[in-house]
Amino acid sequence: MKVNEFKIISAMIYFSISMSIVFILLDYSLLESLVKAFIFPIYLYVYLKSGDEKNNYFICFLLGFSLTGIHAVINELDSGNYSCVGSIPIALAYLCLLFFFFEKLRFRHLMRHFGVYLVVLFIFNVYSIYALNQMMMVDELLKESFWEFLFECGYNVFMVLALSLSLLNYLYNDTRQNLLLFLAIACIVFSEMVQVVYIFSNVEVLKAPYLLLLNIGIYFIYQYILSKANNDDVTLRS
Repeated sequence: MKVNEFKIISAMIYFSISMSIVFILLDYSLLESLVKAFIFPIYLYVYLKSGDEKNNYFICFLLGFSLTGIHAVINELDSGNYSCVGSIPIALAYLCLLFFFFEKLRFRHLMRHFGVYLVVLFIFNVYSIYALNQMMMVDELLKESFWEFLFECGYNVFMVLALSLSLLNYLYNDTRQNLLLFLAIACIVFSEMVQVVYIFSNVEVLKAPYLLLLNIGIYFIYQYILSKANNDDVTLRS
């Protein structure tokens, strides 16, 4: 990628994230969704144009979030008609992210050196999935539709596992890139957890924290892609 093109794209990304946060604070949901819909397609373009070796699972992750951004705009224009369709690409994005981490991790090494972390993460995952599913059970549609409930359970499992594997990936290889990726996934997953509480408890004050966390996560993903594109990676601990 040419230097001038790179600078223009970076300026567009930073401007888009800034405007997205401004629209969140002003409660302009449609404008916030429109701005955010362009971000992940640009990320995908930058990642594909970078000189580094590409990972197909990470490409699919970016593609899934790109489709989700488009769905968010459609949902703002015609609320409630496309929620199931919009959840499919992001669920697949999380699944691809799991395969991305599975490729990088060596679980025998993790069990030998990070056994306590694995136990704690297992307890955290079980509790988080249980709590999310319990909150969603207030939805009468989920109570009536076994397949939709099963899909939402699977979605929660993929999401929580993605967070845990991103942490294990950082512990396994504590580099700047892996830290950026962990921070990105942590912000996005916690934003989704806040979103579940916001949707099913109707606590309006949670909307801003959910969207702010999501945009911070989006920012960290771009920092990760930049680091990959520039081959800028260092070990954080000796």
